[in-house]
Amino acid sequence: MIKKLFSTALILFAIASPAYAVDLSVEQNKTRTIEKDKSLSTRDSLEMRKSSGNKQTETTASGTDHQSQEILKQMGQRMQHSGLDISLSLENLFLEGLAMLESSNSTLCAMLLTHPKQPADFGLSAEIRPGVIDSIKQEWLNKASASNSLISTITNDKKIRRYRDNLALYGIIIGQAYLNLTRDLAELGTEVTKDQEGNITLNNLGYDDLLALADGALLQAVTQITNKRLKRLLKAIINDKTPCRFGGAETTIQCGSATITVGGQPALTALGIII
Repeated sequence: MIKKLFSTALILFAIASPAYAVDLSVEQNKTRTIEKDKSLSTRDSLEMRKSSGNKQTETTASGTDHQSQEILKQMGQRMQHSGLDISLSLENLFLEGLAMLESSNSTLCAMLLTHPKQPADFGLSAEIRPGVIDSIKQEWLNKASASNSLISTITNDKKIRRYRDNLALYGIIIGQAYLNLTRDLAELGTEVTKDQEGNITLNNLGYDDLLALADGALLQAVTQITNKRLKRLLKAIINDKTPCRFGGAETTIQCGSATITVGGQPALTALGIII
C-alpha cells in the first residue's frame, strides 16, 4: 500500500466537497500532535477500538452499522467530560487500517500496501536473473518509455489494468471511509478544520476514540460503497479499455484517462482526479 501511497493531499473529496480531497499516498513528514487532554481514558478507548474492530470484521453491513452506533453513543457520553484537540494527516489513519485488513479481507487481496508492486512484476524489467541485466533490453525499454510505446509490445497489459483497478478501489474505499467518518463526527458534534497541507484538526475528541471511529468507518467502506459519485468514478476507471502506454518513464503508465505510477510509492490519477 507502503510508507507512502497515493500522493499527498486528502483526495476524492473534491467529489463530495472541494474542502476535503483525499490522496492515497502518505506523507511521512505530516505530524500528529495532541494539544490538550483533560480526562479521557486511553485504556478504555483502546479496548473499545479493539473490541469493536474484531466484532465488525465478522458482521454484515447492517451489523457493522449497529456496532458503530453503539460506539458513537458511548463516545458521546464520555466526550461531555473531555477536552482534547487533535491535529493529524487523515489519510495516514486509513492507510494503517487498510494495511491491517489486507491479510484478512478478500476485498483487499491485492495487498497493495503490504506487498507493493514493482515494474518487474509486470514484465517491465531488463533483469534476467538477480543481479544480471540484459543491456540490450534495458536500452530498448529506455527508448520505448521515452517514446510512449504501447505496453503490449513488451508484455500483456492485463496485469497493469488489474493493478490500476485495485488502486482505484483502494482510493474509493478511503473516499467512502472519509465520508463515513465525517458523518459520525457530525453526529458527535465534533468540529473539524483542515489546513492547506491536508491535515485536519478535531476539537474535543480523544485520539483513541478517533481511531475507533476511523476503524469503524473503514470497515463500513470495505463492506459497501454507498456514495453514488464514488461508485460512478470507480466504474468509469474499470471500464476504460484504452490500450496502455508508457507515460514518458518506465514507472509511469498511461491507460486511457488513468495515469499509473508503479513502484514503492504507487499513485493513480484518473479523469483529472488524484485517486
